[in-house]
Amino acid sequence: MKILPILLTGLLCLYSQISIAQTEECTTPDVSEQEYESIPWYGNPGYLDNMYDSLYAIYEGSPNTRILESDVREPWLRVPIQFWMHVDDNGNPGLNTNPLPDEQEIKFAMDHLNNTFWQSGVNIQFYYCIDPVRDTDAIAVDDWQKLSVANANRRPGFVNIHIVNEGGNQFSPVYNGIFIDRERFLFDGGASTLTHEVGHYFGLFHTHWGYNLPCRREPVSRGYVFRPLCGTNAYLGSTCDVTGDLLCDTPADPRMTGQYDLATCSYTGTETDFYGARYSPDVFNVMAYGNGNGLNSNNESCRSNFTPGQRNVMYQKAFHGRSNEISQGQWNPNANNGFDRFEPDNSDIEASPIELNIPQTHSFHTNFCPDSEDWIRVTIPTDGSSDKYLLTVGDISGFNNPVQLIEVYNVVPTGNPQVFRAAPNPIASQTSNSGTIDMPCNVFQPGNNYLVRITNGGTALGRYQVTFGTQPSQVSGPSLVCTSNATFSVSNLAPGVSVEWTKSGNLDYISGQGTSNYVVAAASGVNGPGWVQADVTGPCGGPISYRHNVWVGQPTASLEVITTDCIKPRHKWTLPQLAGATYTWSINTSNLYLLGSGNSVEVINTGGVNHNSSQPYTITNTIRRDRFCSQTSSTTTTFHQPDECYCGIRTTGCSPNPCTGSNCWEPMSVFPNPADGEFNIEINETTLKVKDGLDTAVDIYLYNNSNELVYSKKDVRKKLTIPVRTLPNGIYHLHLVHATGTQVVHVIIQH
Repeated sequence: MKILPILLTGLLCLYSQISIAQTEECTTPDVSEQEYESIPWYGNPGYLDNMYDSLYAIYEGSPNTRILESDVREPWLRVPIQFWMHVDDNGNPGLNTNPLPDEQEIKFAMDHLNNTFWQSGVNIQFYYCIDPVRDTDAIAVDDWQKLSVANANRRPGFVNIHIVNEGGNQFSPVYNGIFIDRERFLFDGGASTLTHEVGHYFGLFHTHWGYNLPCRREPVSRGYVFRPLCGTNAYLGSTCDVTGDLLCDTPADPRMTGQYDLATCSYTGTETDFYGARYSPDVFNVMAYGNGNGLNSNNESCRSNFTPGQRNVMYQKAFHGRSNEISQGQWNPNANNGFDRFEPDNSDIEASPIELNIPQTHSFHTNFCPDSEDWIRVTIPTDGSSDKYLLTVGDISGFNNPVQLIEVYNVVPTGNPQVFRAAPNPIASQTSNSGTIDMPCNVFQPGNNYLVRITNGGTALGRYQVTFGTQPSQVSGPSLVCTSNATFSVSNLAPGVSVEWTKSGNLDYISGQGTSNYVVAAASGVNGPGWVQADVTGPCGGPISYRHNVWVGQPTASLEVITTDCIKPRHKWTLPQLAGATYTWSINTSNLYLLGSGNSVEVINTGGVNHNSSQPYTITNTIRRDRFCSQTSSTTTTFHQPDECYCGIRTTGCSPNPCTGSNCWEPMSVFPNPADGEFNIEINETTLKVKDGLDTAVDIYLYNNSNELVYSKKDVRKKLTIPVRTLPNGIYHLHLVHATGTQVVHVIIQH
């Protein structure tokens, strides 16, 4: 890991003196203006940008790269948190105190922390350990106690966070720790307190810093303003980088406490700055006041984002001010700390939900904190879309699969519909590092929740994939039905289901109604699309319909005459695309060429049909399903090759009757056509000179079917060889250009 040089000693001294004490939220950092002005990015916003660019070059390599979302995120740093849960001497919450936060409440706060950092582009992620501190005197702490409590309970290299009943919601670098009150975890709106305090841990000020200092109160304008009465600081300049939190991308904030609507996450104040401009602070910023307890209509915290400037400050603090912790806590990503985004999920109450048919990647990691099991919550759908579901655990290429045991549990009532606990004994299990557990709807009831425990098999590291998916029934069978019998089958039927078959009117029923196999044949004299359908009804409802589309009888080929380029018409023949069928085509003349395969071919002129001439032809097609079903049909039509003069290709000699007798201007012949590695051109020099005795030099251009030039040449020779070995198969257009006109010939390249 490359670490940027340590900052000036003065900056480190600054951070050692800032105290961000809080009561309800936080108090202003106690830092002198001299220390404030010693920060390297004071008045110098480019400092943070340059620092970030340097880090980006190390971790990402290209400023145009964005880290991709995945279940196992790949951040720049993976930071461990040590929660110290303060209880009384007997391990109880203590008399007349708030309840202790449970694993689900800790998880909610951790999810807010990780998701806010990640979604704000801060590539730092956190995982945690938790241990009790049995000390009745430390359940509620004052400022004098915090230093001794923090020093007595410290884990080097971790963000040490103490959960107390009173005296929390504070970070201080004096003891390099965080204290948070229990009650902040007990309601969803308080979860952002953890994110807010970790922001302080990584060097952030409040967005309203200096609101009560006349010369530090940030003006609304991001431009140039004059600040009178501010002594040596009274100058014309941009003040957002020398006031407030020193960041120009956090809007000026007058301190929103008491001026904030928590129900709508909106600022209600009307304050103005020194110049009369009305404040419009960032109501969602994590480091603001007033928004700490708010939830929007989606039950998401009003505190939900950091700005790029705040991101850069946190990177600066992490890589410059916490290099010891990076080493001690093994913050650099490695195989031992590759935790997934569903962590923490080490108990039933922390189980993360899994969506239908969307695979999840989970991991077991070993850095410091035990990680011996993962829990997942499955909800059986109620839409009747399937009679059976599958829970599948499998390998991920390149990773060791650490799973030993997969168990599914019923959920027991907790009195809270948002809290899920597992029953004592599993109702299904699989002893393997991979496998599938069937979940039929007559056992696993629609609308019910189930908890899945996946246990580490003793292999310390590894990743695995888990999917909760459907196994719907499906109808299989041929795509073409002739007068011979065709059998269709319905598969993946759950126990206890019934099947009723229906069909289109152009099919005759033979046998199999009510069974999994259904036999039909084409009705006499019919031709067109049809279908076979299985309606499946099971113990959980239905019917659920599964339809299989077919073609019944003899398909008819459709003709499309393509004349986009007048001189190069094509006939395109198309039959219905039928799965599993094979197609054979033939044409009864060598003057036209048949190009293509499958259900669609083209008839083109490679020189066998003269200009202003027509060629009748018969095209024959055969569709074969199997040895019992093969259909053949033929169609006769006429191919017309337009006159070059009519198409505007030739510019001279076009009247009268230009392309007959001695005046016919076709100086070029091409062979072989189709061509493989090369083809030859022969030029009739007499034809070129017939009018005016012009110079015989010609230009040769070869275009692909997208009108892209792939070859060109100017030559005076009568015989030329054109290499085409490297060109892909297809139709090409060869142009011979001379003063007397242009001749165009189709060339087929077929390797």
